[in-house]
Amino acid sequence: MKVLTIILSLVAAPVAAAEAVHFTTEDYPPYNFRQGAEIKGAGYEQVLIMMEKIGVPYSIDMMPWARAIALAETTPMHCVFTTAHIPERDGRF
Repeated sequence: MKVLTIILSLVAAPVAAAEAVHFTTEDYPPYNFRQGAEIKGAGYEQVLIMMEKIGVPYSIDMMPWARAIALAETTPMHCVFTTAHIPERDGRF
């Protein structure tokens, strides 16, 4: 939900004034995975397409879920995409 909220607010904001969005994801094949030094996967490619279409600066990093969600919950303009849905995480969403 946080990703959707950020994306919708970015679409409504002027592109020139947009702050960079920092995306994080975990290793979750086939949606996000490393192939050598590169991040690949269907979820990763969807974020690339979406951000290129709206023209907002962004970064994407892969890291352990605990670190990724901690950044998203405490740091503005950080969000997590395409993560495993497991019972332990339900309370956060």
